[in-house]
Amino acid sequence: MAESPKVHNANTTTLAVAGLLIDSGYADGEYLSIEPQTEDTTDKVGTDGSVVISVTNDQRATVKIKLMATSEGNARLTQLRALGRASQQGVAVGTFLLRDRLTGVQLAFAEHCWIQKPPTLSRAREVAEYEWTLRVAKMEYDFSGSV
Repeated sequence: MAESPKVHNANTTTLAVAGLLIDSGYADGEYLSIEPQTEDTTDKVGTDGSVVISVTNDQRATVKIKLMATSEGNARLTQLRALGRASQQGVAVGTFLLRDRLTGVQLAFAEHCWIQKPPTLSRAREVAEYEWTLRVAKMEYDFSGSV
C-alpha cells in the first residue's frame, strides 16, 4: 500500500522569540533558516593514517527570519531589541521556539536567544523584506516533523 501524501502548510508553524509570537507577515519563499555555527565533529589524520574524531560540542546557531515590512513581527522584534538595549545587560535574552502544529513536533528550541543584528531598512516600489539575524547559544533540533 502506498504511503499517504504529506502536507506542508506554513500557516501551521509556531515561531516565538523571547515569548513573542511571530505568526504572520512572513516573506515570500524561505522565511526562516537556522544554520549551525560549526560542524558536530572535526577529524585529524596522523602521519601513520590513524584518524582522531573530535566532538566540537558547539551547539550555537544563527537564525534568520525574513518578514515583510508590514509584518507585526517587526514591531515585536524592534520592541524586544529596544528593551534589551535599554537594560543593564544591553541585550534581551529569551527563548526560541519553532513548532509544527500540524505534526505537533517541536522542530527547534533554545533556552537562550538574542537579536544579533536588526534588518537593513529599505524602501522600494514593492513591499520590502526585512531579515532579522538572531543568535542561539544551544539549539536543539528535531527533523522528524519536517515535511
